[in-house]
This record gives sequence, structure tokens and C-alpha cells, in this order.
Amino acid sequence: MKFYLNNHCDYEQNQQASVIPWSIWWWVFDYCSSADELARTQCPVASQSRLHRNENPIKAYLCVLFGHPDSAAQALLDAADRMDVSRMTVCLAALYAQRTDLLKLVENDLLPDFRCERISQDDVCNALLWAGIHQQSFLFTQVLDLVSPHFSGLKNDKKTHGSAFDHAVKQGHLDIVDRIVELVPDLDYLLDQSSRRWGKCPQPVFNRLIELTLSSSRQPFDILAQNQFYAVGKAVEDKNLESLNRLLALVPDDRQRTLMVTGGECPYQFFMGAAYPGGLEIFKRLLSAISVDFEAHRTAVFELCVGRALYELSMSNDLAFLDYFIEQVPERLIRRLQDSDCFDIDNAAVRGSVEVLGRLIALSPQWLEAQQKSQYRTFSGTYGPKAIRRFLELAPDHVDDMLTVSKYKAIVAAYRHYNQDRDFLAHITSLASHPRHRAALNNPFFLEKVRQWYQEFDCYKHSRDDSSFSKTVTGIPTGNRVYCFKYNEAKRNILGTFIARHLLTCDEPATDRELKFLLRIPAIAVSLHGSIDPEQCAPRHGNILRESAFVAELMAYRERRSADPRGEYYSFFARLWGGYERSRSAKLRAVDTLIYYIQEEIFETAHLPEATKNGELSDIVDRFVILQSNAATSRHVV
Repeated sequence: MKFYLNNHCDYEQNQQASVIPWSIWWWVFDYCSSADELARTQCPVASQSRLHRNENPIKAYLCVLFGHPDSAAQALLDAADRMDVSRMTVCLAALYAQRTDLLKLVENDLLPDFRCERISQDDVCNALLWAGIHQQSFLFTQVLDLVSPHFSGLKNDKKTHGSAFDHAVKQGHLDIVDRIVELVPDLDYLLDQSSRRWGKCPQPVFNRLIELTLSSSRQPFDILAQNQFYAVGKAVEDKNLESLNRLLALVPDDRQRTLMVTGGECPYQFFMGAAYPGGLEIFKRLLSAISVDFEAHRTAVFELCVGRALYELSMSNDLAFLDYFIEQVPERLIRRLQDSDCFDIDNAAVRGSVEVLGRLIALSPQWLEAQQKSQYRTFSGTYGPKAIRRFLELAPDHVDDMLTVSKYKAIVAAYRHYNQDRDFLAHITSLASHPRHRAALNNPFFLEKVRQWYQEFDCYKHSRDDSSFSKTVTGIPTGNRVYCFKYNEAKRNILGTFIARHLLTCDEPATDRELKFLLRIPAIAVSLHGSIDPEQCAPRHGNILRESAFVAELMAYRERRSADPRGEYYSFFARLWGGYERSRSAKLRAVDTLIYYIQEEIFETAHLPEATKNGELSDIVDRFVILQSNAATSRHVV
């Protein structure tokens, strides 16, 4: 049995694995170990037995070392002999566990003509890299001084030392950097290996790298130019002005303009990387590096970056960067808003960036027309009601239009973020003038339904496999959970019902006649209405028999289709069967669509008078609203 513990929480909860340091669990164990290996952490040292075929020697012996940290070195070595673990494995395990006493016992056994020299050398190189990453100066010194004399090629292995040097620079291990420089004569190779880290390494290590560069045959600019000035791009991405300044100081003045324009994978890439929230100082510093043809390049930079920056800033409420763009290129911002139909205003409102919203509305007088064109999509208020409140202050006469088009989503936003703005519902109710809207906003059934629905919907979206799924609204029995929508033969009758409902949102929705006909299928009637006793359909096996009945009836109607290809149910069952045969991911998307559909129907039925009974009624809407809400007098007109 294997234990895969790739997150810290699961790792800490396992009593056997948690005795092994997390860094070792990651680097050597690769987040997994067998039950036999982990059992050795609790088995006494004197009782350790021969390795099983499913045990990894280094993992098993590390479990012994970390499970018995107070054991004597000789006892641990005797346990290794009983386990039939090689001396090289003992050596590596002792290095990882930092057991100097155990290392001294096995030093004389590491003969130069060791048969597995090449494989063992790879293992030692692995330990060397681990030392560079985790600042294990002890381990690094022991590997070089104790182990490497027994392997002829280790000291000359530039690739291993180059990788260790790169990790040591990244982590700021100055002592390991100096030690590798002593060992490797090819200084240019080491500097090339570390060029990607120059923008992020600590200042003492950076100063040491500059000293090494000046003593080599290379110039600092040549090292910096490796990998398309990756270090400069990384400093820009990390918004690290200090690192950027020290890197640009290495670039001659006559080359800085070329670096700003052509550096990276595409022109002006560094400016694009800075056009994010918090990058204003970086952006200004990059502009200051252009001294030749400044105006021409400045225009090109702003033309390229305004769209990216405006999109990011409208979602983050970064006023400083936005004010800078308004000061520098207001006409470009206005043109961007016009070309995008105020899409960035939508983003600012949806994300709740109220301050940015005010700035953008001031730049675009046509924002309200754009909202009407987009059916007031901004008023959905996904991230909170504050931005919607701002809109209502600017356009109070459009509240009724907003409520009509957006299906009361602004009110839903208030419910989802009730703790942010408790009086929002009263505020929006006071602005609504249409009697139907005021009735809906004061309908306790509607408000409670919205609250219940979004509480369960949020739970469903954030924990698909474990949370309860809208039992009140959809009519699914209480015992069922969301994982029933995974491909499971015993649960597919419920999925069939959902796909039948999903037809209402297709480009060619089912007609009222088709829906009534569909409701005569017992399996669907059971799930939708509860009007047929499940025990009558399936006295012993419930869902499985109902599923069989459902499939059998659909198969019968498929045959009827072939006999009468232009019959009244041809297109309907063609779509139904196509949906039924979908893949698992498509089925889950159908469920998401159904969730949206039911939400819309709740909003539609919220404002209807109690005594509405005219015309043909749609069973599929009427029954789930009536049966689940116990509002026996409510009706939905088709």
C-alpha cells in the first residue's frame, strides 16, 4: 500500500510520515512511501528485517534513521546489514540525516572500485543538489570531502556543480557559492548557469557574482543578456525596483534603449510586464531608461500597454497607476473605452473597484448607453453591491430597466454579500417604481428562495463532490449528493431528468406539448414531481430499476422516430438522446446550465399574482415551484 501525502496538512496528520523532515519527504521520498517503509519508523532498531521487494532501500533506511534519532551509530549499521542495505545507501541516508558518526563508520567501506560507481555517483550528485537548495552546508561539505574522493569524476562534473551553484545563488548560500568556485575552474560556465537568478538573489550574493564576473573573461552585460535578459524580466515581474536598478546599472547607457525596446521575447515586453497593479514605479523606471527618440518610443509604449493596464487596473482598484495614465494619455483611455463598449467599466463594477469605476465613468459619458446595449450586465454585481450602489446613484431612473433585464441579480448580489452592505436591499427597493418590481422585492417567498438557492449554489461550486445540492429547489431526495452526477449506473436516472430540464435552455427549447409528453415517462415524473411512489416503480432496487425503465422508454421512442422521422417528437428526442449520451464533463456542464435555469425561473415566478390561472401551464416549471415552495396558489403562465 502506498501513501501519497503531497500537501503539508495530510503529511502532518500521518504519525509515521511526520517524523521525516518535510524537505526530505519532498526531495527524497517524492511525497510517497509504502506502508512497509513507514512501519520501520516504529519498529525497534534491533528488530529491523530484510527489505521486501516493494521497499526502496534509501527510503526504508531513512525511516529507520528518523524514526530512531537517539540510536547509536553501530546499532544503525547493524540494522542496515540485517536489511541488506548497501554501504552507499547507508552513506547517503547518513548524509541526509546529518549523522556524522554513522558516516565515519562507513567511510572505509566506500572503495574506489565500487561496482555501482556510476549509479552511486548520480545519487551523490542528487544529494549535492539538495544541499544547494536547502542550505545544508554540512551536507555539502561532507559530500565533497568524504564521498567525492571515492568517485573519480565527481569533482570534474561541471553539470552537477553548475546546478548546485545555480540553486545556491537563488537561495543566497554564499558559503556554498564560494566553495563551488574553488572546485570548478570554469568560472564562465558557473556564471552562465546563474544568469537567470541575478534579479532575485540577495544583495551579498549579487555583489559576489559581480566580483567573480570582473575577474573572469566576461563582462556583466554579457552575462545579463543570457536567456533574453531573463533576470531583468523577472525583476519587472516581481515589482522589485531595487533589483531592477542594480541590473540596469550593469547596462551601458548606449545600450539601455535597445534593452528596453528589444529585450525579452517581443518588443516592449518589459513594459507589458510592468503594466499591472503595483507596477507604476517599475513602469516609470523603464521609461527613464530610454534616452534616444524618447517621444516616439513613449507613444508606442502607451499604445501597446493601455489596453492591458486598463483591464488589470479596473479589476484591482489601483488608482495610482490609473491616474498616471489619465494624466499622460487621456485620449487613448477614452478611445479604449469606446472601442470596447465600456467593457473595463463592467470589470470595475463586477470586481467592486468603486474608485476606479468613478474615474472611468468620468472619462466615458456614453457608459450608460453601453450598459443598455449589453443588457445591464454590470448590475449582476458578482463581487459585491458597492459598485451597484454607485451605479444607482448615477442612474436612479434606470432601476426598473435593470431589474427587468438582469433578473434581479443585483438583489442576489446583496444576499451573497449581506455582511458587506446590509441596507442595500432596502435602498434598491426604495428606487424601484414599477408595482411588479416592488411586489417582487417585498415577496418573502422570493427573498427566502434566493437566499437558500445561493447559499447552496455557492456550496456546490466550491465543493462539488462533497456538499449537499439544492434539495429544496430541484426536488432531488435529501440523501443524494453532488457526486451522483459522476458516471454511475445507479444514479443516471437523476441525470436523465436533469438533461430533460436542460432542454429548456437549448437553442431549440422543448415546447409545452413536448414537456407534457416527457412528464408521462414514469422515471422523469418520479424525480420531477414525487407524484409516483418510488416503491411502485422499484420495490427493491430503486434507482437502478427506474433507470432501466427510463432507458427502455427512450429506446422505444427512438424506434418510433425511425418509423416516423418527421413525427412530432423527432427533434425533441433526438436532442434528448444526444444529451443523454454526453461525456461526464459535458453532463456536469449541463447541470451548471440547469442551475442557472432554475435560478432564472425563481426570479420569473417571484412577482406573479397569486390567482393567475389563465391558459396552458408548463408542468415542468409550475410543479417544481409549487411542490418545493408549498405555495399551492402560485402559477407560472407559459
